Amino acid sequence: MLITQVTPEWWKTETFPGGFLTWGDCLWTSLENPAEGTALELMARTRLVFAVLPDDATVVILQQARALKPTYLNETSGLFLNIPNDLFNGGKRTYRFEGIDHKISGSSEGPIRQNLKCGEQLTIDGRVGVRSVYGGELELIRPGKRLVNLSHFPSQFSGEGGNLYADAVCISHKHEQTFYERGELIFDIAAIMSIDSELPVIAGGSEATREIRIEGADDHHYLLSAKFLGEKTAERPPSQTEGAEILGSKHTTDPESPILIRWNK
Repeated sequence: MLITQVTPEWWKTETFPGGFLTWGDCLWTSLENPAEGTALELMARTRLVFAVLPDDATVVILQQARALKPTYLNETSGLFLNIPNDLFNGGKRTYRFEGIDHKISGSSEGPIRQNLKCGEQLTIDGRVGVRSVYGGELELIRPGKRLVNLSHFPSQFSGEGGNLYADAVCISHKHEQTFYERGELIFDIAAIMSIDSELPVIAGGSEATREIRIEGADDHHYLLSAKFLGEKTAERPPSQTEGAEILGSKHTTDPESPILIRWNK
């Protein structure tokens, strides 16, 4: 597979005071195929669960991708959080990882292609923290050229790549060609983004059902439980804890949906 396009297959969102919970599937489609006369092909599917906690500080992201057919993939990345590093911020960012500040130039000084291992935590400009919960350590990808497009497809006048430069924070990044059987796991990751805080986190479950327990910046405890692989689990996460509250409403009756619970310390 040479180039892929990722498009939503289905999506649901539930809002509650101070936050929201959204989840759905995306399809990977090949845009180029070396075989003459062949049509575009569906290559993989990603399940994404994204929760904004009502603590004004924290986001939880879960992703799981599986191949839909036997296929070769040249490069894959979980999370792939784009950090703009172009003219709007002077083409410079400070990333702190492994206890050291790293001043990284984006578009300002002719960037080079570089992959930097970051461990489990990374801070961006001393403000936004990213933490890998499971699935591998963080990796900062410097693409070496502009890849972000301001329209759905690259402009023919934008030169090689795209319109804007961005670094990418990834988990479970593979930059060598890999073969996957139908149904094989490509990546299974979870991450937390937070502002000015380091939050205690516990991960549990399996590939079929994942659970993230986190202490929010508002001193409440949160539990996010999400199902993958099309699992229908009869049991819901325990809510007997004193003061427990299920955030949202409609999604609590759907056995396929994730669920977010909050309770006091």
